[in-house]
Amino acid sequence: MSVFMKSRKAFTLIELLVVVMIIGILVAVGVPKYRKTVETAKATKAVGITQEIARANKLFNVDHGVWISPWGGSWFGSPSQRACTQACPANYNPTANEGDICRLVECGYLNDRDWNAEPYCYRPLAPGTGAISLSWRKMGAAPGTNDAPYASWMYRIRPDESCDTNFTAAPPCPAM
Repeated sequence: MSVFMKSRKAFTLIELLVVVMIIGILVAVGVPKYRKTVETAKATKAVGITQEIARANKLFNVDHGVWISPWGGSWFGSPSQRACTQACPANYNPTANEGDICRLVECGYLNDRDWNAEPYCYRPLAPGTGAISLSWRKMGAAPGTNDAPYASWMYRIRPDESCDTNFTAAPPCPAM
């Protein structure tokens, strides 16, 4: 055996640096793809909830003859529309969600959930707006809500129950 053929018992610094660089490249490529996959899953859930709100708003309209909407056509004024007397859920924050989802919940048209914990805001609308429900990505202090590429994602459900992205950069509506 030659003098130059000593047996090695450790990796060289160069070998370790190469491995660390390869791992770094894989992470740099994989993390953005992972984040987009997570955001797309959140968007898919939001579209489902937005469709649920649209159907609840339609049923409310069939029963009461008026649409729940923050821009007119809301439930205020008519005694028949005030028949739902359950208390509004304690976790509902109208400044965060801006629509009257609470009215759909208290009248039994929509199941309650922790609306403020959702990554999207939801709003029922009157058909004159071109949609009967709308959802958009929250911005704020909650973890994962300041993601700039995803902050403009918005979905709307039209009166014919079709979905579109409301001219935003969001991925297309998933088939439901």
